[in-house]
Amino acid sequence: MSVRSRLTKAQNATPCEHGRLMLSSSPHDSTIGFVRPPVTKRIAARMPSGRTVAATDITSASDSTKPSYEPPDTSFPAPLVLPGDDLALDPKYPPQTLRMWARDSNRNPITPLRKTVYVTSPPVLSADVDFMRAWTMPNTKSLGKAKHDLLARLPAELNMTIVQHYLEAFFHPLPVKLLGPPLSFTSWEQRKKPAKPSHTRVDIAILTPPSTLTKINHRSRPNSFLFTNQLSMSDLIDALMTSIPSDAHSITMLTQHDMYEDEDDEFICGRAYGGDRVAVVSSARYVVPPGMEDDGDSDGDEAGHQWPASHCWDFVKRKCANGNDEDEDVERTRKKRKTVVNKASDPFKSTNLIDVATNLSAPLPRALSVFLQPPPESMNAHATSSTYAASFHFRVIRTLTHEILHTFGLDHCVYYACLMQGTASLGEDGRIPPYLCPVCSEKLWRAVKAVITDGADGAPNSVTLNPRNGKKHPQEKGILEDKLRHDWMVERYRRMKAVCEQNRSRELGCQWRAFAGWLEGRLEELIQ
Repeated sequence: MSVRSRLTKAQNATPCEHGRLMLSSSPHDSTIGFVRPPVTKRIAARMPSGRTVAATDITSASDSTKPSYEPPDTSFPAPLVLPGDDLALDPKYPPQTLRMWARDSNRNPITPLRKTVYVTSPPVLSADVDFMRAWTMPNTKSLGKAKHDLLARLPAELNMTIVQHYLEAFFHPLPVKLLGPPLSFTSWEQRKKPAKPSHTRVDIAILTPPSTLTKINHRSRPNSFLFTNQLSMSDLIDALMTSIPSDAHSITMLTQHDMYEDEDDEFICGRAYGGDRVAVVSSARYVVPPGMEDDGDSDGDEAGHQWPASHCWDFVKRKCANGNDEDEDVERTRKKRKTVVNKASDPFKSTNLIDVATNLSAPLPRALSVFLQPPPESMNAHATSSTYAASFHFRVIRTLTHEILHTFGLDHCVYYACLMQGTASLGEDGRIPPYLCPVCSEKLWRAVKAVITDGADGAPNSVTLNPRNGKKHPQEKGILEDKLRHDWMVERYRRMKAVCEQNRSRELGCQWRAFAGWLEGRLEELIQ
């Protein structure tokens, strides 16, 4: 079965026209007690003072340079909060305002001397641990023959040029560098002959520059698991902490191997230690296309509703129809506290819905329209592998940016559907948008502003002074701040859109193409 066939099945298996989008949280939020902060508090959350803004002070949509500007819901909808989602399991998760972020003593500010974002390529394998190569391949016994045949034809290696170009656009104007020379896995004993894993357990280590050897614990998994062996995430973090360059703000390791955090974990895709400026991200779980890693999505409904189709109203209704089943399954293993059930007479009454066809100029409907466009008839034979590679990179890079932002001090977001939302499953991972919401975007702006105002990357480094005393007028300072923020956001979006257009596939359901559509709509809002 080709990827195109898989995606087409995902769209057609469950009747769904994607005619309406839900911009509010799902009706499940009232069941589990999630209350989204109102618009006045959402605006206050991105103000340096943290003070609540009166409804009468909310800036109109035509004045998007102001910090009190609230974008329309068609640009930044509410978090979905579907059964089994992270916020459904922890609905009282504390929000992080801009003021809280700025005052966090564990946050490492960006400085002109320590501003570079470093990323490592996946570690290479030395000859004595070449058997680890098999650990990066999905266990096809747990997938079935059809899925095995598909995976055998699909590439799984990251193109680090794509990774670097996207990060340069996302974190503009910060420099992004690939750490060299590459890290390497080797044996802890430094054996002279290649080790054979069949009878004896081999202790693995990672060699980091200049010549530090760190032991990496690993564990084997039953044949029913997707990967037969996993590496300790904590040990990888320890190794990375020995390799932080002097000009680095943060460093993130990419690995092709599946990871675990503790013995109770099934797997973990990424983890960051913000105070230590390090993170690690595994691409292993993204090797398998959406919906194929779990037989629970045998009808393709979950795979067919990756972002931006995740806000499809019909899909949300189907997910909510399952009630608390998914929450309860996770509750039994994670032992979360009980939640109060609020049985509303009509849980769908207060939802915010829009018709896609009549709102195609808005970012989210535009993204969905592009996402669902059928491929051209002249598609060539290489489209299948290129489409998979595009999706694979999109999913890995989305998690990578999320973890790097943790090293900037950003916590999980509860204000909007946002890149910085927490995730409780691979299904939810696919529903998370690739953009930052207004609150998290303001944190990133404040983080990189020191570089911009120092004149880095050709940015202005002076302002109009009061001729009477040579100081900035407070009003002038505020106007300049608003303009710098606005210009930075426009330039950042333009750069991200250019990268998306370079990476987009011509097949059905490409999220690069959808994100380019969202960015195009958002740019029109900002420069109108």
